[in-house]
Amino acid sequence: MATAFISYSHEDSNILDRLKVHFKPIEKKYNFLVWDDKRLRAGDKWKVEIEKNLDQADVIVILLSADFLASNFVMDFEYPKALSAAVDRGAKIVVLIVGPCLYDEFDIAEFHFVNDPKETLQDVQADDFSAKHERILVRCVEVVRDYLKEAKDKASKSNKP
Repeated sequence: MATAFISYSHEDSNILDRLKVHFKPIEKKYNFLVWDDKRLRAGDKWKVEIEKNLDQADVIVILLSADFLASNFVMDFEYPKALSAAVDRGAKIVVLIVGPCLYDEFDIAEFHFVNDPKETLQDVQADDFSAKHERILVRCVEVVRDYLKEAKDKASKSNKP
């Protein structure tokens, strides 16, 4: 099963929740797993589960914001693991910019973003989720879907005798 891991700051949970609505149809249609820490259950060793799912992800989606960059856990644990997954295993990093932030201070600026840094989700969001906001989320899902389909196809070809 092809998998995506979503790395985010809990301050951006509303964006995560809306993004997951857009992911739901492709999870079912293509048998993908989109994982985030809201899947953790009581009794799980949360850090072990996060590490395991990061290590297995074909795609790592980063919801980039000032809160993401300010999170010690994200920047000291999840983000370095994501970069290692990209270098060591070829996992794809998909960056969705939630709000204005100092992204260019970090090597995350090396990745092509889903949306223009001058048109963050916060820039296009009105009181409710606007159509432009939703289109950016859809674009993110399309990019992830395409990478997951590639990973799934590659895995099925390597499993053929």
